[in-house]
Amino acid sequence: MRSEIVPRSRRREPSHLRERNRRMAVRLATLILCLLLSPAAATAQGSGGADSLASDPAGKIEQLEQRVRDLEQTRAAQEAATRAIIHQAIEQTGTKINNVASFGGVFEVLAGKTRNYAGLKEHVLKLNALEFVFEVQAGKWTLGNFVVQYSDGQDQLFPTSEGTELGVPRFEVDTGWLMLGDPQQFPLYARFGRQILPFGISTGDPVTDVPTLENPLTIEGFEMREDALLIGLALPTPAPVPTVSVLAPPPVKPKLLRPLFGGLTHLLGYRPPPVVPTGPAVMERVAPPPPISLGVLWFNGATVERDKPNKAWYPGQHYGLTAGLRTKTFDFNVEYNSSVFDSRFLEFEYRGFIDEVGLIPAMAASLKTKLGPVGFVTEWNGAIKKTSLVDDRNRVRELSPRAWQVGAIYQLGWNSGVESLGAQGTYLAVDYSESLDLAGVTAVPAGTPVRVGALPKRRFLLTLGEWVTEGLRLSFEYAYIKDYPTTDRGTGQSGNGVQGLLTYDW
Repeated sequence: MRSEIVPRSRRREPSHLRERNRRMAVRLATLILCLLLSPAAATAQGSGGADSLASDPAGKIEQLEQRVRDLEQTRAAQEAATRAIIHQAIEQTGTKINNVASFGGVFEVLAGKTRNYAGLKEHVLKLNALEFVFEVQAGKWTLGNFVVQYSDGQDQLFPTSEGTELGVPRFEVDTGWLMLGDPQQFPLYARFGRQILPFGISTGDPVTDVPTLENPLTIEGFEMREDALLIGLALPTPAPVPTVSVLAPPPVKPKLLRPLFGGLTHLLGYRPPPVVPTGPAVMERVAPPPPISLGVLWFNGATVERDKPNKAWYPGQHYGLTAGLRTKTFDFNVEYNSSVFDSRFLEFEYRGFIDEVGLIPAMAASLKTKLGPVGFVTEWNGAIKKTSLVDDRNRVRELSPRAWQVGAIYQLGWNSGVESLGAQGTYLAVDYSESLDLAGVTAVPAGTPVRVGALPKRRFLLTLGEWVTEGLRLSFEYAYIKDYPTTDRGTGQSGNGVQGLLTYDW
């Protein structure tokens, strides 16, 4: 039996649907009635009613705008909550590298003009430094630091078939070390790997070691980088600091270059966007480092004992000692090293005479002080014993390499919250250094006599620097150098140079 198809208009709707449709019809009719009656009511009110009509639309518009603002805030809150949920989910399921590793580096471009001892002028434009720094702390008691650096190849030359030496540009691991322990929590710690040995003020950082563009002669001649094991002791262990936030000191504002650039861009028509007011900056309190530091180290050096040149290396040959005292106003350090010719400069320059030099002990002493906006540094590095060698012209040379320096820095716009001078804002720096017994010797690597192992007798540096924006520094420097006299195997001449350096530190 075929069933009858009932038209849609004749179907009987359920009772709850009929009730819903009825309510919707009543609401629609009420709305239409209000719209039709509102003009008539406004006309019947007269002049007073006209004023009310004039004010009523404005109120409705204001209510509508407030409603839009509320909806926007609600949507922004929903989006922020959604992002927080997604971020939390990624942190729980993804890699933890961002929680244990930090990445930084330094990029420098140098430009300038120099005049050497012979009076020849040279213009310079080069990549001065490019390094990447990785710091990894996977556990509470472990810290790793790795620095990859670009080298133009001039620090390591390779012999060619033509009898010359050639440098190969490359990326290389400059330093890489692992520290076990935390001096902020326990006094004893160990650091091993390739590292800058404690000898003088150098730490290997091209930005924070000195405020000048060129290094003083103490750093250029005696900085040491070796594979080493350091056992350290830091006393006393600082008391734990409560994990509370405090107001951060106001940053030091640039005083010269940035205002000049700002005025220039204003003349060119640039108008920066308005600054959005924010709350005061806060920072976490950090306990100061222990004031007393002691350490002993062993390193794998290139020098050997003169009476046993073919003997294998052992820890008793190459070792060092370090001690330091630090307060809020000064930092004093003294170091001992069993072989000064293992410095980066001396080892490279005297590589053809290392077997003759032997193990020459050395000491270093440095003092850094800070009095308000002014900082001072003084340093002495050098051998405490003489050595002798026969150069490639069969002449006996007695050597006892030494150097000293004194410098000062002045921070413009200083305030009491500044901990490190020259790390922000605008600053002026001056440095004077001298070397002794570093006039060099004669070598004949490819049939042509050359002077190796020579540093200037004197170096004077005058520097103006400014962090024009966060992480970006522009600095200018005048340098004057004086060679050893002719009676001491030098030229007796002087040279100078003016150069600028753009540094990006992140």
